Amino acid sequence: MHLGHIALIEAALRELPIDTLFVIPAYLNPFKNETFAPAHLRLAWVKKALASYPKVVVLDDEAMAGRSVPTIESVEALQLRYNPPSKPYLIIGADNVARLPQWHRYEALAKRVEFVVGTREGIAIDEAFRTLGIDVPISSTQVRHHFTPQALPLSIRDEVSDYFNSRKTMQKRLEAIRSVLDDKKAEDIEIIDLEGQEYIAKAVVIATSLNARHGESLLNELRTQLKPKGEQFLATEETGEWIVADLGDILVHIMTKATREKYTMEQFLADVKAGRHLGR
Repeated sequence: MHLGHIALIEAALRELPIDTLFVIPAYLNPFKNETFAPAHLRLAWVKKALASYPKVVVLDDEAMAGRSVPTIESVEALQLRYNPPSKPYLIIGADNVARLPQWHRYEALAKRVEFVVGTREGIAIDEAFRTLGIDVPISSTQVRHHFTPQALPLSIRDEVSDYFNSRKTMQKRLEAIRSVLDDKKAEDIEIIDLEGQEYIAKAVVIATSLNARHGESLLNELRTQLKPKGEQFLATEETGEWIVADLGDILVHIMTKATREKYTMEQFLADVKAGRHLGR
């Protein structure tokens, strides 16, 4: 939620004949592989940022779904729930227009809603679309890749900035781990982000050792190079073929090739990210 979204919401409330504006944060955009922050945090930020708008209702249907939800599903669910007398407006950003034909069941969606487009400088919009003129040159992509607190509403600026800074620190720590392992000839290094998931760590690093002795050498090198940087090795488990180092919010697994293939940690962690664990 940034100032571009706020400008679009205010324009919709001002220019469209509506009683209620539903805002539905996504769990994950179907056209993207990652998000700026976990869905539950983004949902909380959106609710806080829009708390002063009485006509705005923030719904958690998509954010809590644990998957990418096609827009047509949300529209159908809302129409069943509220039974609107006519086509509801579906407000989108100008950068979404070109991709509309790629949306899931686009033709069915187009029959159910009237698209309203928030304009953006440099993007031409077909005259067939109803538009909302906004002049805030901010996109979600810009906020993600060139983070500036000034692009955020004041009500959530400090909270989001703190989160961004903590994530930036985490990325530096993970890259330091990757660098040590890579320099010492570990293979197939993979970093799995588990921020916001029901798991004991925020991130997991998995690397393949050439053999048990190489694994021990990798662990010793991590200790030697990372402890001076402030990393704390809270515990380690060493069974020769599989070494686990617990750095608190980061777990490092060093495994021989045969052990890694046998236990498929990547699949287990993929299930964690998808919510297919602990009976969920």
